[in-house]
Amino acid sequence: MRVGFIGAGILTKTFRRHLVNTGHKIIVPQILAGLVAELGPGAMVGTKTQAAECDVVIVATNWVNVPGH
Repeated sequence: MRVGFIGAGILTKTFRRHLVNTGHKIIVPQILAGLVAELGPGAMVGTKTQAAECDVVIVATNWVNVPGH
């Protein structure tokens, strides 16, 4: 399964390793590019659009900063 993350908060940092270790492919934001190498071939940096096209999308943003919430 492909999992895309929109946002780079604590949720993304917590789940990324668990998902890769269980065989899932993940797409993380550019800000986490340095972590992709340590996660191995199951992780890649991508755009919000690429993340949104995954099987599962996790929105890991700071909700109080989202306009119009």
